[in-house]
Amino acid sequence: MNKAAIACLLGISLTGANARAETPADFFVESDRFDSEDVIPGSEIGRYQYAYVKWMLESDYPIPSIMLHSINRGMSISDVVYLLTLTDTTQAQLIYDSAMDLLPQLPSWACQDNASLTGRYFPRYRAEDLDGQPSVRAVANKYFESGARLSPFPQWRTGKGHFDASTAELIELAEQEQKDDGQEVWWYQPGDARIAENAPVFVSLYPENKLIAVDAGIRQLQGLQRAGQTRTPVVIVYNRPGFIPTSAVGKAADSAAAQGQAADDRITARDVIDRYLKSSDKVTPVRERRAGDYHIMAQTDEIAGLFDLPQQAHVPAERWNQLRDDMQQSGFGNPLQITVHGDSGRTWAKDPERVSVAQSLGIKQIPTVFFFHELRRWPCGIPSACDTAVCNAAVAAGASPGICSKQDALRGRGQGFPRSRGAALASPS
Repeated sequence: MNKAAIACLLGISLTGANARAETPADFFVESDRFDSEDVIPGSEIGRYQYAYVKWMLESDYPIPSIMLHSINRGMSISDVVYLLTLTDTTQAQLIYDSAMDLLPQLPSWACQDNASLTGRYFPRYRAEDLDGQPSVRAVANKYFESGARLSPFPQWRTGKGHFDASTAELIELAEQEQKDDGQEVWWYQPGDARIAENAPVFVSLYPENKLIAVDAGIRQLQGLQRAGQTRTPVVIVYNRPGFIPTSAVGKAADSAAAQGQAADDRITARDVIDRYLKSSDKVTPVRERRAGDYHIMAQTDEIAGLFDLPQQAHVPAERWNQLRDDMQQSGFGNPLQITVHGDSGRTWAKDPERVSVAQSLGIKQIPTVFFFHELRRWPCGIPSACDTAVCNAAVAAGASPGICSKQDALRGRGQGFPRSRGAALASPS
């Protein structure tokens, strides 16, 4: 095996006689995606990444330099192409050609694999583009059929939604959930009252089985209807393939249901973790964890068995006493946060001393949320699929599909990189 192949397997890049570590710092994080300030419309790329790439382009840095610098910071080539094209569509051909010339020089992790690209870039539209008063079913069908999403994301904490839906339709959808699944479909449980009472209804869409899940209960919606509220603000949650409602993780045994346990009590932390590690199924993020929303109520003893919890002697007395006093007054508080790494199967619990204190106080259950991370990159060698990903990213950002098939005679000239050979370009659609 030659040095380049060894370097690929070890995740390093060779430059001359020296080797340096490459940090593929693009773990896929599904957290806080309901914050409209964190996401770029038309993609699932962080706003800070967009601002940085935009600044470099507007500062007149060379496009190849912007690409190499961004990739060195952990971005994928397709994301860089998307953001550059979004910033200046007039340079789309140059951006695409530069990316294609760079591909043979890039480390394999600069290409995201097919699974991570599914649904990453998408068509967007506004509620007023729909005919008449928009319905949840019409919005859902547009997503299921073409991946199109409503934009912009609403300031939901002030009570605003993507649009106002028929309350009667929301009731029908909630009733359909129970009819199809035999139980209410849910992806989180609401926390305390820190979220305003006028918060909109969240509707979660799952493209793999075309499921529409409503976070409000039937009785709550019927109460709104009786109060004369014919239309209700809704926020649409667009799940990519691989996300499931928490209720789908596992169904309780009849004996557990007979004991009157709540649905989230009957799903264990191990159930959620194992489902992800075995099937790559991630539960949809909760609405607002910082206001107490959670995925499940985990058994405290189970959490103690999953993690090495610190003993009281190893926790500063001031910290222990403060946690104890807070829990005695207000309960466990904000949910325990568990991180799961799909590539290694490892798990971590944030602030595990909180669980130790809860256990010492006899608290039997604690609200828990999960974060899932995975490195979605090709292991070694730039695959031909990367060409298609670069093309699709440029087109999604507004470029003409024709740029991907042009055999520009100037490609590679004056840019300092060899001409790409054997590239399998995506056909324009």
